[in-house]
Amino acid sequence: RFANFDFDEIKNEVKEVLNIVKDRYNAIDLPKGLDGTNIIIDGEEVCDVFEYFTEDLEYMSKFTHTNLFELDKSAQGDDVQGTPLTLTMMPYYLGASGSRSIDADGISLKECNIIKNGVAKARWGDNTSAYFIGEKNPTGDLPILKVEKGDISFKDMAKKPYIRCVRFSSMQMDRLSGLVG
Repeated sequence: RFANFDFDEIKNEVKEVLNIVKDRYNAIDLPKGLDGTNIIIDGEEVCDVFEYFTEDLEYMSKFTHTNLFELDKSAQGDDVQGTPLTLTMMPYYLGASGSRSIDADGISLKECNIIKNGVAKARWGDNTSAYFIGEKNPTGDLPILKVEKGDISFKDMAKKPYIRCVRFSSMQMDRLSGLVG
């Protein structure tokens, strides 16, 4: 899906997909003995990691008792290296095809900061899920996630030994444990 028709953008996306196929063909198993090595997740897979946080802070996760994060408590644990997370759910972003100002339930959408400096600050979600947990002022089904950038550059991260994950053949993330496979 594209918000604007841009032939060069479509052509570049096709090239990228073909490069992914080539990378998968050339992929190798990780060598043994890499415990303690920094992992840098790159590209679209980063979105899957952030979805772990957004899904946990949805109203429905609270209703089904599958959430780990409680409001005004850390959503990252105690051993955060670098900049703590700040995540905001948004209704609109220029060029994003999912942008909208009203959701399917007719709720007028406004930004909602769900994590600030690593601390869970708010829950979010649709009207039905909000009703289930007694939320009187639901945020609505916000379609866009904004992630504040950190203060450690890739160049600085690359000073220590690291593994850079640019593609996963099938990234899996267990929301209840935080384990990535």
